[in-house]
Amino acid sequence: MSVFIVAFLVLLPSEAVEDMVAEALKDSAGIEMRTGSFEKRFPASIEMSAVELSTTGRGVRKINLDSVSGNLNILSLILGSPSFALEISKDGGVGTLEAKLSGASTSVDFDFEGIKASGIYELTKAGIGSGRFDGGGEFDFSRTGGVCFDGWLKVKGEDIDIDGLSSSIPSLILGKEVDATSSLTGSECTIEVKTLWIEGKRAIANISGTIELAEPLERSALDLVLELTSRDGAEADGNAALTLLEPFRKTKSYYKAKISGTIERPSVSR
Repeated sequence: MSVFIVAFLVLLPSEAVEDMVAEALKDSAGIEMRTGSFEKRFPASIEMSAVELSTTGRGVRKINLDSVSGNLNILSLILGSPSFALEISKDGGVGTLEAKLSGASTSVDFDFEGIKASGIYELTKAGIGSGRFDGGGEFDFSRTGGVCFDGWLKVKGEDIDIDGLSSSIPSLILGKEVDATSSLTGSECTIEVKTLWIEGKRAIANISGTIELAEPLERSALDLVLELTSRDGAEADGNAALTLLEPFRKTKSYYKAKISGTIERPSVSR
């Protein structure tokens, strides 16, 4: 069988392998793939450049990568349930990705280093202008579960420009650039935000709690707690935005509030 698979791959042109990969991604995970170039390497490797991966549900999500290379399990590809181990690069950042895709579920194990905000569609859409991110995670998705997943994610971000967010309040309170660390786990359609720690020039904030995922993602329900500590001298430095948090002040520099509602329409209360 292994001799047959190798012979099959050698004889198959790169265009045919690319079509098989694209079709398998679309059928097994609902992901559409476009590439600037696709090259098959002996015996079971591929190299791609200018790669765009996207989903086309009620909310389009995209990932653009400079290059992707790695190994394919050809038998799994032929059977329509591809598994692969890849190395990726984007704007100087690098990462690794191992995945197994099938009609019923998708399993992903990944880590990344030095990925810029400009390469993350959801961040640029939200107005994050710049930043550098390291992290990793493991996800298991069910095709029938929509956005729901089991797994975990840890991310660290540095020099994140939040001045372009639709609301100016976060940058007024924290500062225009922040560093952040997050840790979360997922179980079916519930995300537990263990910590989202954000450090700015003017204040430090932490968010924890749960998010009940829904489609579209913007309608996911929030049950979070925000804790914020203003840095020494923030009030004297002209941080007038802190007056907006006056109803949530617990001590001279400590504030606490509940965040409910949905991602698209959050509400804050005591």
